[in-house]
Amino acid sequence: MQQAKRTLQIYLWIQTLGVIAWWALLFGYPPAVKWFQPASFPEAALTSFWLPDFVCIVTGGAFTLWAIHRQPAVVTPLLWAVTAAVVYPTLYCLFVSLRTDEGRLASAVMSLMSGAMLTLLLIQGVGDQQMAAFRPARLTARQALLWTLLQMALFWGLFLYVIPQAIEEVAIQLGWQRFEHVGQPLLAIALFVAASSIGLRSAYHMSMVGKGTPLPTATPPRLIVRGPYRYVRNPMAIAGIAQGIAVGWYLGSPWVICYAMLGAILWHLLVRPVEEHDLEKRFGDAYTRYRCRVPVWIPRGWRSGKES
Repeated sequence: MQQAKRTLQIYLWIQTLGVIAWWALLFGYPPAVKWFQPASFPEAALTSFWLPDFVCIVTGGAFTLWAIHRQPAVVTPLLWAVTAAVVYPTLYCLFVSLRTDEGRLASAVMSLMSGAMLTLLLIQGVGDQQMAAFRPARLTARQALLWTLLQMALFWGLFLYVIPQAIEEVAIQLGWQRFEHVGQPLLAIALFVAASSIGLRSAYHMSMVGKGTPLPTATPPRLIVRGPYRYVRNPMAIAGIAQGIAVGWYLGSPWVICYAMLGAILWHLLVRPVEEHDLEKRFGDAYTRYRCRVPVWIPRGWRSGKES
């Protein structure tokens, strides 16, 4: 529970200070406004959001940080309020990007904020006593599969479309060059399809065998060693990274490929150790034996032992 509280506090500090820094950038360097909205929009279309941001996001985040220490019972309602304040402009930015084919950087930033806030709500649970970064799911196999597919659709949309498009928009504005070679689109599509099939097969086993989802707040209550999990411990992460590389390859964007590789590094250094600690705590020797036999990144056969 303490780890989840620290995660909540750290993120709220980052978001609150980040919003303040963002507005300092916009008012201190007015040309930056064009990075976040369509060229045809007047500057006031973006800068007029400063008051709602400070009232709802900055003040709401500050009150939530205060409540974590002083009034735990109101943390969840405050989180809901701050999340609503973040989701509304996210939907606005996404709709503007779809209509104008511009302003994708704002869509990417706001989508990441919304995703983080929704995750914090899941970690928080119904009340402070239920706060936990990892909670085994209580779902049927079909329910787990439905939730997993929904999560994958949202993750794919954000990390494989919204953010790469934002990177490309910035690259175009800065005059960065793309690369091209013979067979590039077909090879990139082939990699994307292969990676997606691994991700979908892993999701199937996570849901139907493990009866859980990729989210830590609804993690599988059973150790999964079937399907792709027989050959590598984190096939969904590998599939997602390969998909990101495929998107960058298709676009001819070395910057999107770097973004995918950066995601791999961050996942390996920050996410993997936390997940493995939880798995070791819940499954004990069974997970220890599995971890000794199955690698993290480079797949290899593992057929000994009974599958669960």
